[in-house]
Amino acid sequence: MATRRWKELPSKYKKNKTPNKIPDPLESEVQKAVIEWAECIPYKKRNLADYLHHSANGGERNLLEAKKFKAMGVKAGYPDLTLDIARQGYHGLRIELKRSEKEDPSDKQKERLDMLTEEGYFAIVCKGVDQTITVISNYMGLGKRA
Repeated sequence: MATRRWKELPSKYKKNKTPNKIPDPLESEVQKAVIEWAECIPYKKRNLADYLHHSANGGERNLLEAKKFKAMGVKAGYPDLTLDIARQGYHGLRIELKRSEKEDPSDKQKERLDMLTEEGYFAIVCKGVDQTITVISNYMGLGKRA
């Protein structure tokens, strides 16, 4: 189990009260912060991060590598984070992560979220660290925010 304690979100990731002063974090930075938080949340004899998985289907790839990944089953639009814990009548949680309120999911991502919802998953778009942690906390029944 993780021994680190989740601390307040670093100020550079907090909602920007003065626009254009602090750039939005990269999506990878948002995701790392969510995983760091999840490592500090006990679940059974492990921590929540042990059940939280990133689908490495994004990013830039050359044509050969892209073909290889596609042949291996990588699907366009598949959500960034998967939480394989059944809760509240759902089979699991699927999160399409966006780094800020300024970003919206692509049509492929919306289609994939709809498909997963039809199959009994809680599939949602989360924008930023705070919203992602709140959604996971609510899904897990951790209260307002763990």
